[in-house]
Amino acid sequence: MLFFSADFNIAFGQNDNLTYEQAFPKEYQEALNFIKNNKKIIDNEFSNVPKTLLLSIIFPELTRYNIIKDFGEATTLKVLYVNFGEHYANFSIGNCQMKPTFAEFLEKYQQKYSLKNLVKNPLEHEEINDKSDGKTLRSLRIKRLQDFAWQLKYLKVFYLMMEDIFSQKKWENDTEKCVFYASAYNLGIYEEQKIKNWATIKAFPNGKNKALAYAYASVA
Repeated sequence: MLFFSADFNIAFGQNDNLTYEQAFPKEYQEALNFIKNNKKIIDNEFSNVPKTLLLSIIFPELTRYNIIKDFGEATTLKVLYVNFGEHYANFSIGNCQMKPTFAEFLEKYQQKYSLKNLVKNPLEHEEINDKSDGKTLRSLRIKRLQDFAWQLKYLKVFYLMMEDIFSQKKWENDTEKCVFYASAYNLGIYEEQKIKNWATIKAFPNGKNKALAYAYASVA
């Protein structure tokens, strides 16, 4: 089948024969430099998980991250999301472009299942407790999502969650697993067939039907 075929470039396609790196050379290099400059933080957070896989998952987002836009969206989240909840604002922020609802989902998944035995609970903090109100939790969540180290903690929980959900799935190679996990991260849905379907959809970095659009998984 086409998905996960040996003809990897054919499966995902190219845009006018330009690779993603050729189409966005400045952004691509900035993402590589960011990883290099934050090596210490990355090594610390990913000491017990496959670092290369996790960095591959977020690499496309690192190329798309825009400080000016992110500042505006973070400011909006601090006002609307913190005070009124996700129905008023739910933007992707931070270098890894995570939404507050994504972080909250991971927090709840970890608490519900056994992941708390594998990685520290992302919500363990002296500022909150079981009686903390929603506004306090939302405020803390936004604060964390603006911190690269905290985003890596959430990414680690995402990886552990995927390992838990798809524990029975057999991978032919590392590329297949990377494509699947990256597609799930970008899509935000954890149903196998929907993830597979999304893996070849060219909608990155600015949506479908653009002059230069790539499958998120192909960039990862």
